[in-house]
Amino acid sequence: MRHVPHPSRRMAKRDTNRSTSAASAPPAAAPEQPAPPQITPEEITISPAPPPIPVAAEEITAPPPLPSTKPVPRPASEPVRPLVPAINWEQFMGVKLLAWIGGLAAFLAVAFLVKYSFEPKPDLA
Repeated sequence: MRHVPHPSRRMAKRDTNRSTSAASAPPAAAPEQPAPPQITPEEITISPAPPPIPVAAEEITAPPPLPSTKPVPRPASEPVRPLVPAINWEQFMGVKLLAWIGGLAAFLAVAFLVKYSFEPKPDLA
């Protein structure tokens, strides 16, 4: 059996540690408490742990089978119409049309630049 100190001894030991550390500090005006009664190790009895509570053994059975369910066929429905219209006017006007106009303007600019570079220049004198 292992010796376990009584709680009152642990408290007394803690109080002596505090009193040595508090010796340098100014004394506090605390009322004197009577010392706890001294208990010898022979007076301390340690009882063994109680036996574990037996658990009734339950018979392990397989879970009941799940009911078989056959999938219910869906009734034939009409084909779903596409929600997107054939021409997206917002994208056509905002992106595609402006891109085509810009491409045409760039092509015309290059064509006129090449034409201008081959034209004879008039004498300014």
